[in-house]
Amino acid sequence: MNKRLLLTILGLAFTVHPLHPAEQNDVPTECAGAGFTKTGRPVMFPPRDGLSMGISTPELTLHADDPILIYVWVNNRTADEKTLLSCSMWWDWNVEVYDSQSHVVALRREPSPKPGYTVERVKLCGRNVLLRIPPRSCGPLQDMGDVAIDLRRDRDLPAGQYFVTEPNRPLPQPGLSISVVESPRATDKQVP
Repeated sequence: MNKRLLLTILGLAFTVHPLHPAEQNDVPTECAGAGFTKTGRPVMFPPRDGLSMGISTPELTLHADDPILIYVWVNNRTADEKTLLSCSMWWDWNVEVYDSQSHVVALRREPSPKPGYTVERVKLCGRNVLLRIPPRSCGPLQDMGDVAIDLRRDRDLPAGQYFVTEPNRPLPQPGLSISVVESPRATDKQVP
């Protein structure tokens, strides 16, 4: 009976804390040859129709006024070329950011409409590019340049600990653990 209780407690610990940073052996073999210097080592998510999406960042500790860039990766595990349309890819796939208390960091939204008015949201896409993903390949999405998401564009992220992962997945799940630290003040810097 004590063993069952211990296993239950361990299961709760994994459920509460969705941390699973990238480790050396987490990278699929197709990704092992990719250069990680600019983008960082990717964390890949479970495949859908033979394609795994992933994310990486070159720095896991950033200053509060730095951009927080997350690079988007794709891994085609199949023997066939796959295609994605860039617009539908972004509409169907994105990332979720959790704070240190495992709460989702909300997106910034435009102000609420005035009373009596309604707002309709329309998905717009200025450039719907066909992305060809070669068979048994892995790397950052390059067809549109390095595809990176600046997490600060849509979210307020003060100093703290954050976890970035794919939304709508059961916990625990893979992702990136990021620390945002206070920026050094200009007055704290010593002048030679």
